[in-house]
Amino acid sequence: MLSSGFQESQTGRIEMNDVSEEGVNALLDFLYRKNLDENKMSEETTFELLHTAHKYDIKSLEQEMVKLLNDKPQTWFTLTNVLSVYFFTVKVEEYQALCNKMMVILKR
Repeated sequence: MLSSGFQESQTGRIEMNDVSEEGVNALLDFLYRKNLDENKMSEETTFELLHTAHKYDIKSLEQEMVKLLNDKPQTWFTLTNVLSVYFFTVKVEEYQALCNKMMVILKR
């Protein structure tokens, strides 16, 4: 975005209105330090990072977030976020295992 003819390349800014401050900070930590502090990350931020990684095609972060969410115990998820993750992952073929996990949680 910053090196093509998009508006972002002209302004030097990327508007991220759908990500919280915590999510942006976690994203920057990952991009600049390859660091994710999973223990400090809320459920909402974890899902935000998955969504953001997919939206901006950051494959390494996307893979990390899918693994992290797959490794979390079922009791870690709230119903609201299970539904959000399910409806997001059902559309993305690479997320089939995560989608299946959300379905199992919903059935429980």
